[in-house]
Amino acid sequence: MKLFGIPLSNYYNIVKLALLEKQIDFDEVHAPPSQEKEFIIHSPMGKIPYLQHGDLFICESQAILFYLELFKPSPRLYPLDPERGAKAQQVHQFIDLYIDAEARTLLPAAFFGAQASDEQIEQVSNRLKQRVQALSQITEFAPFIAGKQLSH
Repeated sequence: MKLFGIPLSNYYNIVKLALLEKQIDFDEVHAPPSQEKEFIIHSPMGKIPYLQHGDLFICESQAILFYLELFKPSPRLYPLDPERGAKAQQVHQFIDLYIDAEARTLLPAAFFGAQASDEQIEQVSNRLKQRVQALSQITEFAPFIAGKQLSH
């Protein structure tokens, strides 16, 4: 298997952690997001990460995680119990959609020298505070964020 992307990406790191937890051998291929033709063939939106397994290419981190769970079911990273599994998926999607997406609006300023106004920073900060509070309603830390077992 080959994992394409860069460690700056949370989504890349989520997939990498799943590969490591499942003890699947893989090679990391340094590949920043791109709109180049060769890249788009494997990741139509030009996003990272994407995974190659033989002739198969999979993009989108949640699809990759799903594939890895079916490819190597043990150790499980989604609980078998429907309630626990749904709760783990809910936390994962909540973080993707509301926490990470909001924080990303400031990535150009944080990492690439772009400008962000004080007003923009304050607005993002206020939205993140509200969203983290909402996240706390669906998390458990018992000891993991979605229950007693490590999950996605």
